[in-house]
Amino acid sequence: PIPYRGKPNLPQYVREVAEFLAMLRGESYEHFAEQTTANFARLFPLAHVQR
Repeated sequence: PIPYRGKPNLPQYVREVAEFLAMLRGESYEHFAEQTTANFARLFPLAHVQR
């Protein structure tokens, strides 16, 4: 994210990035998060993702 440029990339920035990507796609953050979680579960079926 722009406010953190030049600083270490940290896990707490993931939501901010996801919110920005959802906005670019014209989707709600909730829908975007559901879709990325479903994609992860399909890609890594042994991860046993709880929704």
